[in-house]
Amino acid sequence: MTRSLLGLIGIILVVGVGLAVARGLRPRPAPAFVPGEALVQFHSTVSDQRAGELIAQAGAVTKQRIDPQRIYVVTSPSPLTAPQLVERFRQMAEVAHAELNGIYTPSGEGWFAPAEAWAEEPRAPLGAGAPVKIAVIDTAIDATHPALAGKVVQGYNFTTNTTST
Repeated sequence: MTRSLLGLIGIILVVGVGLAVARGLRPRPAPAFVPGEALVQFHSTVSDQRAGELIAQAGAVTKQRIDPQRIYVVTSPSPLTAPQLVERFRQMAEVAHAELNGIYTPSGEGWFAPAEAWAEEPRAPLGAGAPVKIAVIDTAIDATHPALAGKVVQGYNFTTNTTST
């Protein structure tokens, strides 16, 4: 009887571990990026003129600047790919952050996020029609998007203690 019980426990453990591994291997949506674009943020000590010089040195041109964060949307007229461009910027000491320009959609399809940012699935279902408030701590939201109309409250900057429009 002890042998049967140990065998049963062993089978349960093997099946449980197998299911846990299989659940972790579920495919995630493919990341979506703006072709040929990268986002670059320089350290706060880097002047706008120096940022322009560094962008040119990397073989890129500025398409847009996002303020107040001073994030530059850059493209490369050369044969460099966006990942190669990002790698060039990451090698520069004056660069605080460089990444591909991800496409974020309200539907959640094709979202790009680091692996550690993926949330766990809910442990219990929410009741139908249950009021759920979601806080998005991000600077990349398009509050004018039709899918978000009437669902977004005014932003707040906790660093400067001001509201944003």
